[in-house]
Amino acid sequence: KTLRATRQERSKLRAKVRVLMSLKKQIESEESKMSEIFQRKTYLLARLTSQKESGLRSLHQLRKDHPELDTMLRTGFFEKRGTLNSPVTGALESGYGTLVDREYRFRLLKKGRKYRTNDEPVKAVFAGDISFASKLPGFGSTVVIDHGDHYYTVYGMMDRVNVSAGDKVETGQAIGRARPRLYFEIRHFSEAIDPSSWIKDSNNKSSLK
Repeated sequence: KTLRATRQERSKLRAKVRVLMSLKKQIESEESKMSEIFQRKTYLLARLTSQKESGLRSLHQLRKDHPELDTMLRTGFFEKRGTLNSPVTGALESGYGTLVDREYRFRLLKKGRKYRTNDEPVKAVFAGDISFASKLPGFGSTVVIDHGDHYYTVYGMMDRVNVSAGDKVETGQAIGRARPRLYFEIRHFSEAIDPSSWIKDSNNKSSLK
């Protein structure tokens, strides 16, 4: 190679290095911004959770000190944590959490739980408004209940549905039937949350496979 050609190649290489360094700085800047956003969201979520728990304790104390207010204060879904009944009586087949396939070495987050059922009624775990009652790909006949305060419960793989969008349902009211299994989720905003701390029979793991 001639000296001129070598210089040209070096010049091109330096130009590429400058471009890569610029991209590296942009990526680092974006990563820093994302980290700040994540930290801010984590802080706000922790603060919101703390405020909600403090408010819940105050509300419980208020109900205890003034029983006459029970008819005036509407019980919120978040107050029922740990006291909700299962939507069906069938055995718990699988729960919320990360499934690890040892053979293929992949992880799958299960956002809800499955119950084995034998043509039994599916009951609303808490009062609310039916926001969805139709078919969903992969879940078949599905019902979504809006319980207020951005809490929702999802009932999928149902055999029959006997409610419609816009209906109001009460705690324990049958919304359809399930056979051979029912899929169930609890969501806050759009995030699925573990039902184990909400359903009062969650300590019974004997039926899990």
